[in-house]
Amino acid sequence: MGFDEGRDETIRYHEELYSAPEAHDPDAWLNRPAPIVMDALAHLDRTRPVRVYDLGAGSGRHAIPLARALPAGSRVVAVDLLDIPIQQLKERAAHESVGDVVIPVVADQETYEFDRGPADLVLGVSTLEHVSSRDAFVALLERMRDATAPGGVHVLVIATDRREVVDGETRAARVELDLGHDDACAILEQVYAGWQVHESSSPQTSVAEDRDGQAYDLVSRNVRRVLQRPAD
Repeated sequence: MGFDEGRDETIRYHEELYSAPEAHDPDAWLNRPAPIVMDALAHLDRTRPVRVYDLGAGSGRHAIPLARALPAGSRVVAVDLLDIPIQQLKERAAHESVGDVVIPVVADQETYEFDRGPADLVLGVSTLEHVSSRDAFVALLERMRDATAPGGVHVLVIATDRREVVDGETRAARVELDLGHDDACAILEQVYAGWQVHESSSPQTSVAEDRDGQAYDLVSRNVRRVLQRPAD
């Protein structure tokens, strides 16, 4: 299974997700921030403006609450591949009176250059695995690292060992990058050598999904890390 098929599946899934009625439900998961993100604010110096890069920002499940929580003068650069969620993000930011804080960007994270200034916080939550190759994955992490200011924090949730389960039978998942758990962890250790580790876990998750009218479970092992660059 190749990258093109995996990317087509990613686009199909997310376009359906953000076009569904649940996309406008404030209690739906895609509109509620993950606790790992909001908890990471405790590690930041919030006595001054904070610059955030939110990769795979969607319609703003993290960008909007961060924009509300950060000091005056902060900016949240929200990057997503698709137009639909970015348009929803613009509307939500305006409605929540944080339109001057959130900077929506339609771009592919694989080639994004972090050109809005040094990062204090970088989010890569359920998005970094959506790249074309292992080399691209490493290069993206390295760009994230190199764009980060001293004391900056990264919050990562990376799906690995993904597979689909149908009626008890396991099959390969339609993904851009078939990333293994141990390989992902080894890459993170190399890229983030010398950074402080605030959280490190790898829970297994299962999400009920549907494709072409057939229900299946997407099972993965999520590599979760909260990492901080040394202040010096």
